Amino acid sequence: MILVTGPRNALYLRTKTSIMTEQQFSNHARLRMGQIVALRFAPDDEFVALADKAATEGLSPKEIKQLIQRWKGDYRRI
Repeated sequence: MILVTGPRNALYLRTKTSIMTEQQFSNHARLRMGQIVALRFAPDDEFVALADKAATEGLSPKEIKQLIQRWKGDYRRI
């Protein structure tokens, strides 16, 4: 189990997904938690395209991470 704490918790990530893609929560409900957690490494300008691609193509967390061009570290994770 991955523990995500601080501002990068599951609700934060789901909210960001919803806001960044201008969709309702239900529209991205097909994103699995592992996909959402992998998306936390994507910078904002890559986030929307990766979220859509992950949702439509069912990408694994590993595939999402490999598609990130400019990695954004998660230094708040415990």
